[in-house]
Amino acid sequence: MLSKLVFTGERASMRDKGGINLARYVYTLTYAKDKAVLEIGFGSGFGAYYLSQHGVKSVFAIDPDGRAVDFARRNFRAKNLHFQKAKIEDLKISRKFDVAVSFEVIEHLEKPEIMLVKVKKLLKRSGIFLVSTPNRALSSYDGDKPTNPYHVREYFGDEFYKLLRRYIKYASVYGIFLKADKKEKESSIQKSWRWQLASRLTKKRWIRRVMNYLPEGPKRLFTGESELNLSPDDFFISYKNSEKAPYFIALCKK
Repeated sequence: MLSKLVFTGERASMRDKGGINLARYVYTLTYAKDKAVLEIGFGSGFGAYYLSQHGVKSVFAIDPDGRAVDFARRNFRAKNLHFQKAKIEDLKISRKFDVAVSFEVIEHLEKPEIMLVKVKKLLKRSGIFLVSTPNRALSSYDGDKPTNPYHVREYFGDEFYKLLRRYIKYASVYGIFLKADKKEKESSIQKSWRWQLASRLTKKRWIRRVMNYLPEGPKRLFTGESELNLSPDDFFISYKNSEKAPYFIALCKK
């Protein structure tokens, strides 16, 4: 039986075992095989578990939400996987990591520089940090205020790069894109009246907050997104035209 963890649309749910959520972890394996990995903000915990089962030496995953930790511990168990309740700024640990990852977290932080400074300290000399966030140019409709009610700040590509480079020696920002065939299918779905209605409604922050608590399945059926049936193979990561991608993922090196 699953623990009582409320999925608001911000925390990846048990259903999010494919698509773009998993695509980020598949990409992480490029750098994380036989490595010690730190994850900051682990959603449901499935991504950390996926890494632990695909050649990663160890995964140490932290999240400030005790309910998320309880949920992850109950549902995802492995000898090389550890979940801990902690904020990154409060984490007291002597070990160093080869790779750190933080996906769709930085936009929730009032002071992202605290995380970046801490990550730098926790990485080994040749350590790698992978961090992703939505592209403000495509995700926000209300000027400087993010449309998503849970986000403190979203970033344009150049803002994201400059923020990372202030604290980390090397950073390169890439875009996460849908492949052409799925992009065509998505464009077709977005022309439907149902998707258009949902899109207009969710531009209002209060409506989006309410809708985030509704089950994902019915929402995807209504908008037609369920027809996409996306897998990690349907995405690719590219530096070219990254400013046009719905999401950024940055590769940072200490």
